[in-house]
Amino acid sequence: MFQHLMVRSGIGLPAAALIVWALFSFMTSIIRTEFIPPEPQIARELTAFVMPPAEKQLQQFDQTPPARISVLMPPPLPTIAGVVPDVGLPSVTLDASPPATVDSGVLDALNISPVMYANRIAVPLSPPAPVYPQKLATRSIEGNCELRFDLDERGRPFNVPATCTHDGFVREAIRSIRKVQFAPEIVDGRVQIRQNVVYPLEFRLGAE
Repeated sequence: MFQHLMVRSGIGLPAAALIVWALFSFMTSIIRTEFIPPEPQIARELTAFVMPPAEKQLQQFDQTPPARISVLMPPPLPTIAGVVPDVGLPSVTLDASPPATVDSGVLDALNISPVMYANRIAVPLSPPAPVYPQKLATRSIEGNCELRFDLDERGRPFNVPATCTHDGFVREAIRSIRKVQFAPEIVDGRVQIRQNVVYPLEFRLGAE
């Protein structure tokens, strides 16, 4: 019965119209309000308030001319108490000649001789103290590292690459060698920068 088009239209359209009318009535009742005119308000008149012009008071200046300053004469120069002939100073006569030879006995006693500066190569003041990597220790892995670096004038290593038999030792080898203080190299009494220093480092597990 409801499958027929005319039957469904005849039943659906009135129901839809009823629903639309109910919604329209509900919305209209909500929106509709009674208009209440506002209460009349007293209009206020604004008057311009202008400040009265102030009376100009002219400042009276004293027109009396300044008093003239009297010119003072400079003080007189001091007079010389005496002249050269009046000063009783003995005359000085220089009559001497430089000695032909100088006695060097005092200088010979000093025993001055040239000083030879000793040379010194860069040496570590203390050996490095690396920490064995825990991961390699648990796997019983040993290895060797060769570090090549430079030393500055204070004996501090820089430019420190490391070549190790296992990559797990590289970081610890570099860290330990950077903390070592070296006695700087001295050549002819001057501190020198040492380059290409080779330092071998071994990682060995002790006997249990």
